[in-house]
Amino acid sequence: MKNLKNVMSFITLALVMLVSFNLGAQERLTFKDFEYIGLEHNNEVENIFNQLKSSKNNTITKLDASQAIKEVLGDRISKAKLGSNKSNTINVLLTSILEENNSTIPEYMNSSKKMSNELNKAFNDIDIIIKNSTDIKDFNSKINRFITSQQVDLLEDNDKYVVYTFASTILYSVEYWNSNLTKWNDLIGRKTQNSKICWSCAWDSIVATAEADAVGAAAGAIGALAVNIIPGLGQVAYGTAVVSTGVANSVISMFP
Repeated sequence: MKNLKNVMSFITLALVMLVSFNLGAQERLTFKDFEYIGLEHNNEVENIFNQLKSSKNNTITKLDASQAIKEVLGDRISKAKLGSNKSNTINVLLTSILEENNSTIPEYMNSSKKMSNELNKAFNDIDIIIKNSTDIKDFNSKINRFITSQQVDLLEDNDKYVVYTFASTILYSVEYWNSNLTKWNDLIGRKTQNSKICWSCAWDSIVATAEADAVGAAAGAIGALAVNIIPGLGQVAYGTAVVSTGVANSVISMFP
């Protein structure tokens, strides 16, 4: 009996240590834990493109885009089976993004009162990177250096997660829009610059659209974290929130 008690005590201690280890590991999230956001973002933007392309309307309007966004992302939220509270929260965030449509960092910073001074400073520095980057290679290099900098490492966890969310979204987004901006412009009848004639014009359009993506994702991250929808253990809910708000913000920003 004594041996059995000792064995049970050992098992209990091991389980406690395992749970503690897992929780500790959960808290130590790195940028790699957020990369899935960029991948899923690109997939959902393409899903909305296909939805709009299948439309029988001769002209694609902002209202058409808003409806497609709600259908595609509403389906994503529904399939995630998050429960009514989290689903309702994400839908509120999505509606807010569609109504406000702050497509640049300065616009969002001017409208938001939910950012710490440190996060404000981080976004000011990212804004400088966006404005001073000349092409995808230059941009990716600068963003990757920034997210591994001591400045980001010293941020509070939630602020760090917002920066990681923004960075993952914009890094994947510039790749998507570099390959697909022209077909979107053709679909909605928006004039586009030939990159062979004006590469800087093309890059400006690409990075501006990607910035709208990432601003939406960051707004979703701040809103989600505020109500304890967190990355890691809450990855499905958090991912659904930030991907939805990022996709919605960029697609709707394509329309005047």
